[in-house]
Amino acid sequence: MLFSLFVSLFLTATYVFAQRTIQVIVGANGTLTYTPAEITAEPGDNVIFIFTSKNHTVSQSTFAEPCTQFVNTSVADPSLRAVTSGFRPVPVNATVFPTWTIHITEKKPLWFFCAQTGHCSKGMVAAINANKSLPNTFAAFKQKALATITNNTSSSLSASAISTRTSQRSTSTSMTAATTQSNEPSSSHSGAATNVRDLNVNARLVMSGVVGIVGVGIGMGSLI
Repeated sequence: MLFSLFVSLFLTATYVFAQRTIQVIVGANGTLTYTPAEITAEPGDNVIFIFTSKNHTVSQSTFAEPCTQFVNTSVADPSLRAVTSGFRPVPVNATVFPTWTIHITEKKPLWFFCAQTGHCSKGMVAAINANKSLPNTFAAFKQKALATITNNTSSSLSASAISTRTSQRSTSTSMTAATTQSNEPSSSHSGAATNVRDLNVNARLVMSGVVGIVGVGIGMGSLI
């Protein structure tokens, strides 16, 4: 019995020490990028997305539809079906940055994109554990995103519902291939940034040759 207890403690300690924290910078230097955009993570690892500029999301999609929000209809709670960070606006000259954490439970490919209008079609996508051989490689995933004319974030959940429910739940997600969000807080990097309730934060108005930008929600129009 004592031997069994020793083995159990050893395995537990091995699992804990095997855990890694992998950081991904969202919008580094004001660019439409995730850095790094392709990572490899093992079960037990935590992937922390750190939002450093503008107003982006980390939203799960599929390889087949890079710029469309994945909705896991097998999940009973509708508020947990869409795996997304929600919008994380970052003020200019911010010194504290919002974060969103994914806990990896299975080594399966996970595909992500930014749901801000037009960002995915400009190549703002990321992948965890993407296949290394064709056809489902990260390079192929990004090419499919670049071929998307417009950013399609439609789903059975409305965009505002996704953002609102995400802000109500947490800033941390425990995932299998497409599972649910947890109620654990994010890492020590987390700031007091607030999710934008309305995903369509900007509308453009052209009148008499003068272009004006009308901010929606909390006035983050300049962050796109």
